[in-house]
Amino acid sequence: MRKLVFVIAALLLFAACGAVQAQSTSFIGISGDMIPVATDGDCTPPHIVEVVLNQPRQLFILAWLDNYDLDAITAAEFSIPDMPVDLGGAPLGSMNVTWTTDLFIGDINSGITLAWSSVQPGPVVLLGTVDLTDFGGYLFDNLCIAVQEAQDSGMLQLVDDEYEAFEVVGCNVTLNTVIIVPTESNTWSGIRSLY
Repeated sequence: MRKLVFVIAALLLFAACGAVQAQSTSFIGISGDMIPVATDGDCTPPHIVEVVLNQPRQLFILAWLDNYDLDAITAAEFSIPDMPVDLGGAPLGSMNVTWTTDLFIGDINSGITLAWSSVQPGPVVLLGTVDLTDFGGYLFDNLCIAVQEAQDSGMLQLVDDEYEAFEVVGCNVTLNTVIIVPTESNTWSGIRSLY
């Protein structure tokens, strides 16, 4: 409990002060799998993820640590303002964000600060997952989602295991909805398998 209070106090201190002590080539990004979108801090061009109509898709919010300055983290602060989290379900779609820690302040659109009571080792740290489904066929048509600074603090940062804050880069992902049109053989074989 005492360690948890210390982690929360340190988290609030660096968020309130807004003083980033170092620059890093580490980054926070979104990927369609557990592989980071880039490995050198260069996030261009944006990573493209296909979302198949009416099928669930999971995205991964990842921190890639460069291992020069950062080899483990205890906190992260960022926002993803274009993440459409309130879709309302049918007929549009659904989206649910799940963090890898219960210690967080804020929301994904305006700014989220995550903290862990234990050190999260790199080089790739899973910050959270996004489960989404497109019911309408147009929801994610070339939708570019970028990891950016938290709006309140103006910070995009990771905190190492010694509680030093490092300014990092945010990467983009472009979502594209794919509509699979069943062919006649696929349709009939699917129907025959029901009987």
